[in-house]
Amino acid sequence: MYDFLRKNGLQKKKYVIQHFFDHPYTSTIDSSNKPKNSKTINLIDKFSNSDYINQWSSSDIKLKLYGARIDHSISNNPNVELAGQKSDPALLAELRQTGGFGFAWSQDEYSHLHPSYIVSTYLAAGIPVIVSDTSPIAEKIKEKKLGIVTTSLEEIAEKISILSDKQYEDMIKNTDKFSKLIQNGYFTKKVLIDSVMKDNFE
Repeated sequence: MYDFLRKNGLQKKKYVIQHFFDHPYTSTIDSSNKPKNSKTINLIDKFSNSDYINQWSSSDIKLKLYGARIDHSISNNPNVELAGQKSDPALLAELRQTGGFGFAWSQDEYSHLHPSYIVSTYLAAGIPVIVSDTSPIAEKIKEKKLGIVTTSLEEIAEKISILSDKQYEDMIKNTDKFSKLIQNGYFTKKVLIDSVMKDNFE
């Protein structure tokens, strides 16, 4: 995003980057209820009406869609489950109970410039995510081992199919640690502190 703003006229040279949105959550998530490698892809709201979903044909990987704006013609697909709209506590609990992965993929230019709040929803629930290699957080997801980074939609089902339970459990250890940061506002606090330090001491 910073590079884009500079190319389009931003003059200020001091800047800080917030890599993830927080997802404040005051209720208790049952950390003993570990997500399972359920071969499920969870999709929240805005991703649920794409052609990719309508054409989903993998019988080994289930899609579970959340949100109020879902095209219900999708329900004719036996590999797709419609979960409807949930309150925040119910959504996070169900994501964790369902396991699998959270899906955050968009082709528009803006989504390639900033992190997705929906990614933080998945991570707050403690489940790993699937993002494009063009996502601004792709390197962080790789580095922290928080999910799968892929170059195309077509290879997602294959990557999930060959993922072992041990590999998935290792991801869950990482997402459980990371979820506490997101739930407790760490990234907002960090960017505020970084802003004060940069403004006063650089």
